[in-house]
Amino acid sequence: MKNNKVNTEIHSNKDELDGKKKLIVNEYTAAEETSKKKIDNDKFNTNSASFISGFKSYHHLLRFLIAVIVIWCVIFFSVLILIKNYQEIGVQFTLNDKGFPVIAINNAPRIASVAVPANQVWVNTGLEFEPGQKAILHATGSVNLAIHHLVEAAELDFKPKFPWVGPDGSTINGMEKVYGTTGVYKDRSKVKLDSAAPYGFLLAYIGPKSKMPPSMYNPRPSEIKKVGNYGEIEYSSEQNEKGILYLVVNDDVLGPNDRDIYISNEKARKTSYGINAPTTVEMNSRWIEIEKENYWNIWYDDNIGNFVVHVQYLRNKNK
Repeated sequence: MKNNKVNTEIHSNKDELDGKKKLIVNEYTAAEETSKKKIDNDKFNTNSASFISGFKSYHHLLRFLIAVIVIWCVIFFSVLILIKNYQEIGVQFTLNDKGFPVIAINNAPRIASVAVPANQVWVNTGLEFEPGQKAILHATGSVNLAIHHLVEAAELDFKPKFPWVGPDGSTINGMEKVYGTTGVYKDRSKVKLDSAAPYGFLLAYIGPKSKMPPSMYNPRPSEIKKVGNYGEIEYSSEQNEKGILYLVVNDDVLGPNDRDIYISNEKARKTSYGINAPTTVEMNSRWIEIEKENYWNIWYDDNIGNFVVHVQYLRNKNK
């Protein structure tokens, strides 16, 4: 019994000591937090006082605050006006039916971008033109019109026989040297879309919807327009109907009456194909297959690359 009484007193004294320790810790923590808050408040008051002391008087401070409020009001209402004008102007960002991006204002196209693959005979851009409508075209990119020579040169680490060209087309040292009007294979220039423009040159055509569109079956419509890197085009229509813009990379397209141009002479073939040039008999056999398949765009299928053309509509003089 006596031992139990001693143990009870010991535990009671221990609990009392623990309670006093917790009380002391809590008081210290509270004092520390109070001191920290006082320091923060002193810093705030000091910074505030420093900021205010930068002004000569509270009158100047009031002017400063009023100026800040005025500036924010001007910015806020300017943004509101811009949004309202934007909505009233009616600016639209869309993709046309051919998938090309167009920026229009009140449903009238203003700016567009189109891609022109080198292996396609006339690209229908889907961009409409009113009679009298003008546009400026800017073109970038590069194409190669002889991928087989490109591959051969890459395999041998040689410089390509026919280099890559931009929208202004091949130079006299490129395809024009062989296939141009003075080249050894000059007959091929007769089946070029535009014989007066270099190979690889960017061409344009705007045709009314009622006429047959340009294609490998109608490769040389009248009024083909030369564009190159930069050019201005205009659409005119006697029937006063809308036209569609078509673009193409200048190259050769065959037709049913172009057998002799395709087969050519032996010298021209060796210049074009190299030492492994096909014989006249082989070329005749190939021509039979071309006629059978209507494969008139055979010389477009060995093209690679594309041009990106930015179209900027100008104010229509008839509007």
